[in-house]
Amino acid sequence: MNEEFAINSRVMEVMNLKRLSPSQFADMMKVNRASISQLASNRNKPSIGFLMNLLHTFPDIDANWLLLGTVRIVPESRREFEKDFSIEKREMPMVEKEELPDESVVVSEKTTPVRKEIEKIVVFYTDKTFSESYPE
Repeated sequence: MNEEFAINSRVMEVMNLKRLSPSQFADMMKVNRASISQLASNRNKPSIGFLMNLLHTFPDIDANWLLLGTVRIVPESRREFEKDFSIEKREMPMVEKEELPDESVVVSEKTTPVRKEIEKIVVFYTDKTFSESYPE
């Protein structure tokens, strides 16, 4: 990939992660729809104002990842993600919860033992999408 326009692909990845069409994305960002088309085709790079607006509009996106491509943070909770952006829930097969071995109990000097449990499972696909499932 041309490093000069790598930031464009990360902006487009945000749009795909949020499952927004280019026109929906432009409307949420309050920019001209042609601006998104120009970013997608690498005719223009995003302005600093556009990037700041993107980070403000989608606070779950890590600024280091967006600007530099170094760290990528996914939303902490799919439930919050769906509530905020009204995204359809994709059904994932549930994995049965297994009893955790004794070494999963964490003990520190001044606390009582805490049993670790699986909170969520995140699967990343090669097409840059992901899905999450939550054990019951």
